[in-house]
Order: sequence, then structure tokens, then C-alpha cells
Amino acid sequence: MKKLFAAILLATIALCSITACNSGTAPSVTPTVVPSVAPTANPSVEETVEPSAEPTIEPTVEPTVAPSVEPTVEPTIEPTVEPTVTPSVECEHNFMVKKVLQQGDCVTPSLVLFECEYCQDTEERSVVNSGAQYHTVAFTPAKESTCKEQGHLAYYYCSVCEKYFLNEALTEETTLQEVTLAYAAHTTVYYAAMESTCKEQGNLAYYYCSVCEKYFLNEALTEETTLQEVTLAYAA
Repeated sequence: MKKLFAAILLATIALCSITACNSGTAPSVTPTVVPSVAPTANPSVEETVEPSAEPTIEPTVEPTVAPSVEPTVEPTIEPTVEPTVTPSVECEHNFMVKKVLQQGDCVTPSLVLFECEYCQDTEERSVVNSGAQYHTVAFTPAKESTCKEQGHLAYYYCSVCEKYFLNEALTEETTLQEVTLAYAAHTTVYYAAMESTCKEQGNLAYYYCSVCEKYFLNEALTEETTLQEVTLAYAA
């Protein structure tokens, strides 16, 4: 009921304010004293009193904070590495000619400096020279034999090593005996024996070679003689 009276009072004040505003004169407001009326008990009407609702206080929930867990880091243990010791390996030398220190010939070896292509070690060696360039040769052409003089094959002769060769590359060695040819056969004329006279000298039978101008007593030409020996004295 108190709320009802208060509402009526507020509505009356508001109405007067509006009327005064419209007339332009501020009305004198006589405060109305509302007598306090004791509420009449109406047995049939029970005053419903709404219980004052207590504000619901939500409990403060603290956020659950998961404890920070530091990860357990296992210490890294580096393995102990033993230094690798490379065993010393002996070089398998492959020597190449680096320089000729002293040039030789077909008789005297050359002094040559060799160097290993892997480790650059050097060593000096005496090298026997082989090849036509180391010889001092003269060429002798072939010659036919006669009954007076022996012929020979064509050959090369080195005056330094005193060797004979059959070819220009000086790879086919030979000897003087092997290149020398036998005598050729005689070109002979047979002269029969003739008796001497007082006018003309006679002679024994003989063979005469017109090439070598030699006289022989037999056909095989093995018994050499002279013209004086085969000539007979004058007859009486």
C-alpha cells in the first residue's frame, strides 16, 4: 500500500507542474499531507510479500594454472673420438725422365735425372742409349764380287761402336764377314800345251783369267802359276 500512495503523490506533483508550465505562472503547491492509513486487514486478501531476492553471488573460480614443468634435458655426451692416425704408406714410385744431365752415345751411357710423378723424389741413372740417333754411321752401297775382288752387301758402319747394320734404323746388326761376298768365278781361257821351236817358245797347258789376269795349271783353278813358269825355252 505504501508504494501505491507514493505513486499517486508523484503523479499529482507531475500534473501540477505541467499545468503551471502551460499558464506561465508557477503554481503554489501546497503539500498534501497524506494521512497515514493503517492498512485494513482484509481477511480474504492476503498481502503477498515477495521475498527480497538476495543477489546470487557466483563463487569466484580461480583459473586452474597448470604448473609449468620444465622439460628435463638430458646432457648430451659427445663421444670421445680418437684421432685417426694415417699409417705412412711408402710411395710406389713411377719415375719419369725429367732432364738429360749428360748426353751419351752408342758406347757411353747418358746420365739422366728421373723424377717420381707422385712424390717428386729424384734420382740419377746411367741409361744405355739405343737408337740410330746415337750412332755415327756411314753407308756403304752393295758391290758385286769378281774373281779378283770380293764384293759385299749394302751396310751401315758405326765408327764409334764399330758395329755393322743392314738397315737404316740400325736394328739389324750384322758383321763384316756376313756382308762380304765370295769371289766370283774366273773368266778363263784355256791354252793347250805347245812345243817350242827355234823360232817360237812353246808353253805348258794352262788357264788364263782375263779379269784377274792370273794363270792356273788345272781346270779347278786352284793351282796358280805364272806366265814365266808355263813358258818353255826355245828348241835347239
